[in-house]
Amino acid sequence: MNKKYSLYIHIPFCQTICSYCDFCKVYYQEEWADKYLITLEKELKEAKLNPKYIRTVYFGGGTPTSFSLLQLRKLFVIFKEYLFNSIENTIEVNPETINLNKIQLLKEFKINRVSLGVQTFDDVTLKYLNRNHHSEDIEPIIKQLKDNDINNISIDLIYGYPQQSLSSLQNDIAKALKLDIKHISLYPLTIEKNTILNNLKVKSSSSDSLYKKYNLIKERLKEFNHYEISNFALKGYESKHNLVYWRYQEYYALGPSAVGIYQGFRYENSKNVMQYLRGNIKKIKTLLTSYDKEFEYIMLNLRLKSGIKLNEYKRLFKKDFNYDLSRIKKFINKSQRRICVKSKYWYIINSIIVEIVRSLEK
Repeated sequence: MNKKYSLYIHIPFCQTICSYCDFCKVYYQEEWADKYLITLEKELKEAKLNPKYIRTVYFGGGTPTSFSLLQLRKLFVIFKEYLFNSIENTIEVNPETINLNKIQLLKEFKINRVSLGVQTFDDVTLKYLNRNHHSEDIEPIIKQLKDNDINNISIDLIYGYPQQSLSSLQNDIAKALKLDIKHISLYPLTIEKNTILNNLKVKSSSSDSLYKKYNLIKERLKEFNHYEISNFALKGYESKHNLVYWRYQEYYALGPSAVGIYQGFRYENSKNVMQYLRGNIKKIKTLLTSYDKEFEYIMLNLRLKSGIKLNEYKRLFKKDFNYDLSRIKKFINKSQRRICVKSKYWYIINSIIVEIVRSLEK
């Protein structure tokens, strides 16, 4: 029986490297990008995926729009059959790498959702984050997207960087709302190893500071559906592709460092971009155990407003959810239909998941 699945394509090229980024990426070079496209097409053919059963397609990175116009066209031609069968096709865009010609190409190949990396509307902070655009660039880009019938637009914002005040966060949200967009993702700044900020010994914001900012975000975006910890959408504009991850449904992933869950296996590609450019894909295939599946299902679904659906849990794992949750009962809502974390405690979701995992291991 064929099941619906989604497709993620990791494109590791960037025009600049952000000071906080630890994703798999390299500086864009035309020759490298050409070689990447050759290997990517080879990887897709070897996967033998049926486009008939595609659900969503997502081009992430890196910065997919770092490609030249010709390379971007080649990318879409490779995936044309999938794009034309999918219900949602998303591409991540940085403002300095998009223009009208590329936007028209997106429309031609049925890209109907754009995730725009804004991060902040404060130009001083953009420089601190090593972003290569200005706040004034955003509104014209969104207008061009809408003029070309791409209305499902999401923007990413970062909060919790050291110099950010509550008023500056409020200003970012106010400017985002004026853009009349459908989706906003807000992520706290985390200082990861192998990043510029870590090398500069920048410290993460305190939990008290993040808590105050998280509450401000929820209050200012209360007209949106806060459907996942970091994601807010107008009704009907929740990310269909990302919901595949959080609901622990199947997706196949292509490109260096890509990780997918497909037909009971986890597929992981090497993070070595240079090896990938030489045509050495190095895909590791691991059979998921029952424990793996149950743990990951619980962990991911608890990030959602809808939580764990108990009927679905029983159907998938052939048992009732009977774990002892007494240690965390004040943090959760439990009914006959579902278990979910109360939204006011989402900011400590990782600690709550740890307690549930302890119950799983008993």
